[in-house]
Amino acid sequence: MSWIAVLLIGVGIADLVQSVRPVRILPECVGAVAAILVGLWAGLTDPGDLVALVVIAGVVVLWGQTVTRGFAGRRPELALVVLGVAMGVAVLVSGLAGPVGGLFAAWVEGLPLSFLSDLGPERALLLLGVVLVQLSTGNVVVRLVLTVTKTVNPARHGGVGDPETQLKGGRLLGPMERVVIVGLGVAGQLTAASIVIAAKGLLRFPELSSDREQERIHRLTEYFLVGSFVSWLLALSSLVLLAP
Repeated sequence: MSWIAVLLIGVGIADLVQSVRPVRILPECVGAVAAILVGLWAGLTDPGDLVALVVIAGVVVLWGQTVTRGFAGRRPELALVVLGVAMGVAVLVSGLAGPVGGLFAAWVEGLPLSFLSDLGPERALLLLGVVLVQLSTGNVVVRLVLTVTKTVNPARHGGVGDPETQLKGGRLLGPMERVVIVGLGVAGQLTAASIVIAAKGLLRFPELSSDREQERIHRLTEYFLVGSFVSWLLALSSLVLLAP
């Protein structure tokens, strides 16, 4: 699972940098370099691991480039294909990856947090990648899916009448929701995670039903349902990766 973890960390960092400093090519380059450095920190120094780190860095750069094009309305589905294929291949070849060790393993063992020590270095590294992906990357994936399904129009993104401007706080609530779901899932509290999901629907209901125009209500409802289900699916898929 070490290659999957490094891939998630690289993608997660690239998207975080993009959200803070959206400079052309910079975010994906930072993510690619971070993926290589984290891999070396985790002791992935065998020839096969080094080749994998270079490939992962290239995938992170490709992801960033396709996301930028997708947000501009140019084949947004391509970014989703890149991420999906990369994750699929990483899962298929995960058995070839070297064990997590090096300075990262020593750091995990020295942490005062017993639950991280109980996870072991490999799952701890994967948890780091999973948490990073729940932040900005989750929002990116949701927005790409909304664009592909034509639930939002990238040409008028953030404009008047855009569902994203009518349902406030989605960019902040989404990451918080996903992190809470992952945290509760890791703690074995899936029932509590389902309560979080249900609570979101109840909290959003007044906003969804407040508009007097039926067409706008339909657009808001579609936006909410598609975005929420994609967000929940990302969090739940991450829990599957973390399963022992």
